[in-house]
This record gives sequence, structure tokens and C-alpha cells, in this order.
Amino acid sequence: MDLKESLKPIIRYWWVVVLTIIVAMLGIVVVDKMQPASYDGAVTLVVKQVLPASEEGVDYKYDGYYAVMANETFADTIESWLDSPDVVAEIYEKAELSVPQSMSHLSGVFGIEKVRSQSVSVRINAGSLQEAELLMGGMLEVIKNKVEHMLVDKDGQSIFTLTNSKILVLKHEVDYRLQFGIGLLGALCIGVFLTYFLFVMKED
Repeated sequence: MDLKESLKPIIRYWWVVVLTIIVAMLGIVVVDKMQPASYDGAVTLVVKQVLPASEEGVDYKYDGYYAVMANETFADTIESWLDSPDVVAEIYEKAELSVPQSMSHLSGVFGIEKVRSQSVSVRINAGSLQEAELLMGGMLEVIKNKVEHMLVDKDGQSIFTLTNSKILVLKHEVDYRLQFGIGLLGALCIGVFLTYFLFVMKED
């Protein structure tokens, strides 16, 4: 079978391919419009190590080695906290929001991206602007409290301080280029399949 014969079903039923693509694109737009609005929040956390001056000019008041090691694993520590359901539940309570009853939901509320060993970017997706702002604010309070009590010197003073960037909350926007690209590819495959199916049915 030559190329012309292979393309014969597509040429004869080209309108099926076009119709399939149109239906798929319209379907993507309709489904997106039916989805409730959501908001993305982001903030960057940076830990600063505050080792007090030594009393005799030689030794730290607190063993500096352990403080440095804790500082280097800060991003991993924050990630483990925000993946912990009990910590996330504490954040919801601090934000005065209803705590989700699903364990899987509690474990996936916050997204964490390591920027450096002492810095992480925390992201969240929420159903409303207010919810996103409250959760980000509650998260900062809980994490700052944990950081300040993570390591202390012999006088009970915190070895670390936590600073953060301004909380950014924006309405979630769908990337139509990606959705249309995937939809177009899928529609083409389905449309071509339908042309050959119709061709075979007509031949029989």
C-alpha cells in the first residue's frame, strides 16, 4: 500500500478530524470555566544563624558545630515540618481555619522548593484569597516559633532567627498553551482513528 492509499481515509473524512479538534478545544475551555477559582501563594524563608560572642574569646557559649550543622540542613528540616500532618493541622488552627479531615490532604497542602541550604520557597494553592493569606500567615507563625526553639544556647537564647520575603498571593491562571497542545495531539489521534474506522465500515 502506497502513501496515497494510506492517506485515503483521512482525505475522504477530513471533516471528522477537524470536528474532533473543535470539540476537544471547546471541551477544554468549558471544563476550565466550570472549575472554581483558586489562588497561589508563595513566600521565601531564610534562616540566619546568631552565634553569640564567646565569654573568653575562644569558645562559643553554645557548641558552634551543632549550630552550623543544623543551619546547613535547614531546608530539609522545614520540608519535614510542612510534610508532617500534625504541623499542618497546627497551622490551620493558628490560621483559625477548619482542619482538613483527610491525612493525605494535610500532607500535601504546602509545596517546598529548596533555594539554598538555608533558604526555601514555600507555595500553596487555596480556594480563596483570604484562605491563602491566612494559611501563609499561620505557617510563618508556626515555623518561626519552631525555628526559634530548635536550638538555644545555655542562657536559653535562640541560635537562629527566621526572616521571610513579602507574602505573594495571585489568582491561579491556567496555561492554555499546554492544555491546547495536549488536547490538539489527543484530538488528532482520535480523529485519525475515526477516519480509518469509518473508512473500514463503509468498505464493508
